Amino acid sequence: MWLHGVPITVKESFDPAGSPTTWGIPELKDDIRSEDSDAVARYRAAGGIV
Repeated sequence: MWLHGVPITVKESFDPAGSPTTWGIPELKDDIRSEDSDAVARYRAAGGIV
């Protein structure tokens, strides 16, 4: 857990769970991800805060 408590911001294209991923397309404003992408999941697993 070497990243325990370290906060970062994540661009929407990394698909953090619970956040809209629009890729700049207004029609996708309701596209809410139910699970994290691999990169975000690994960061959270290491103790990081997204």
